[in-house]
Amino acid sequence: MKNNINSSLKILGIQDGHNASVALLAGDKITYALSEERVTRNKNQGGMPINAISRLMLDLNLTVKDIDMISICGSVAPRKEWVDRDLIFERYKIQSNYKSSYFRKIVLSIKSKLKITSNDSEYKKREALRIKPLLSLGFSEELIHFVDHHLCHTYAAYYSGGVSDSK
Repeated sequence: MKNNINSSLKILGIQDGHNASVALLAGDKITYALSEERVTRNKNQGGMPINAISRLMLDLNLTVKDIDMISICGSVAPRKEWVDRDLIFERYKIQSNYKSSYFRKIVLSIKSKLKITSNDSEYKKREALRIKPLLSLGFSEELIHFVDHHLCHTYAAYYSGGVSDSK
């Protein structure tokens, strides 16, 4: 039996950091998922997955008016080190050769987070650039919602874990 996605609430889920991807949630089912790298043929493609979004829309014969909400994973725009493939590989190399204490990792993590939010005008510029490709496809800014990256992991683990509702 084929799912009728036309009568369902349709939410685009977007990961725009490393391994950029898009999924369509229609009703309570994930009906489509595609990584940007599958379309561009660039392994670990990062950034807004515009090609994957366009492919999804084409394959499912959808228009921007058919989408009810866009949920982007990450309340903070990914830094260049999380989008640029060469920088990702360089960071992985450094991390694999770097022996640090657990405490040092925590300190570095805190410092990197402070750096992200320390300049509000820079943050706003990055957010505007982040959604610009979606606006260019015709999506309305009102549809776009940002969800904390780690909260996305939490929801995914909870809802896919098969745990029954408990009170």
